[in-house]
Amino acid sequence: MFGGGGLRPTSAFVHTTLMGSMARGERMAIDFNVPCDVEALRSDRDAQAKFISSSIKQCSPELKYSADWTCFACGDPAHEVVHNPMSWLHAQPAFVMDYVHFVCRLSKDECRKVVDESNAELSREMGMEPPTSEAEEPAAPVEKPPVEDGPSEEPVKEAGPAQEKDSEKEKEQEGPAGGCAVCHKLGKMLQCSRCKLIRYCSPECQKADYGRHKTVCRWVDNVEKTFPAEKKEGAGEGETEKPAGDGWPASIPRPFDPAPPKEHDHSNC
Repeated sequence: MFGGGGLRPTSAFVHTTLMGSMARGERMAIDFNVPCDVEALRSDRDAQAKFISSSIKQCSPELKYSADWTCFACGDPAHEVVHNPMSWLHAQPAFVMDYVHFVCRLSKDECRKVVDESNAELSREMGMEPPTSEAEEPAAPVEKPPVEDGPSEEPVKEAGPAQEKDSEKEKEQEGPAGGCAVCHKLGKMLQCSRCKLIRYCSPECQKADYGRHKTVCRWVDNVEKTFPAEKKEGAGEGETEKPAGDGWPASIPRPFDPAPPKEHDHSNC
């Protein structure tokens, strides 16, 4: 999907590093190959922000419901997801790095603080502005800290039908990460046989989400899981466990490192 020669690149990588319990070392690295007009994005910062936000939002269910994730800080079952995207759309190929922390509840101050500190450290290492934790709503990195809004002076209105629907939607978004992607039911799950990510409790729920998932499923380029606890209990059953890396996919060059030397062809030696 990458244009060669004079062709325009038609996609960008969105590389995600999922981080569950820090103590258990739960990690997953996923490469999404997202269709887009890279040249148009490079010349428009607003378009970059919209692309990053919309892409990550589309992929969010595949990330959240990919395993029995636990809180990065305390190890309790995770309900919310915090994104920390950073972009290198000027690189060849263009890519976005998204560090994803799972958290039990952002309302739990001690856990939110640990996630914020982890994201701040990651951002500083990459030369980016440290973000603030916001569940499920990723935003593009900014050069200056966002200005916090002051208290609203508008009178408080009673909740109407639309507000009640929004409240129900928020509750759905906070379903347990180990549950079904559609109904959030816990128990035995069925996993998509192609992408090996999103999970459902029944064929009915899988069919209900197929219209949305089929697009994201095609974007999945590579998945690497590192769940030490599962490996000790029964490695070799089903999926291949890969050694833990440093969060960078082999197919994407680091932004600050030189290109690796080409391997010598020994066939003519």
